[in-house]
Amino acid sequence: MALLRKTALFVGSDEGGEHLAMLLSMMATCQLHGVDPEPWLADVLIAVGEPGLTVEDLLPWNWRKGRGLNARPIYDTA
Repeated sequence: MALLRKTALFVGSDEGGEHLAMLLSMMATCQLHGVDPEPWLADVLIAVGEPGLTVEDLLPWNWRKGRGLNARPIYDTA
């Protein structure tokens, strides 16, 4: 917790602090539901805007059951 306080000192602005809080909340939600945050975030950022895809499909607990099972590694070169 002390490390987070020190990190939060250097976010630059109130808006930066809010963005950091959102990101940390998303990462904690992923961990709570047994989802690796890095592939989830990479897939969600790529998937935003796909036709027929809803926000509910991209939530970590739904993503794990659907898209997460078929998610390719982030650095897949094939």
